Amino acid sequence: MKDVLLYKKPSRFDALSEKRGLHFTLDGIHLNSKGAQIVADAYSTLIDQFIIDEKEVRDGEPCEV
Repeated sequence: MKDVLLYKKPSRFDALSEKRGLHFTLDGIHLNSKGAQIVADAYSTLIDQFIIDEKEVRDGEPCEV
């Protein structure tokens, strides 16, 4: 919890992660900017696929992205 209060910039979280030998988290649980970007990209891909699937169901024909 102390880390969250002291490190308010993503670059500082990333530096602390690197110092601790972690790649995607600050402390093994909470995401740093790299980990957060991976999760955001995965969610974005899923959301896009749901939108495409919804259009296919509504229109009755396959959609291309």
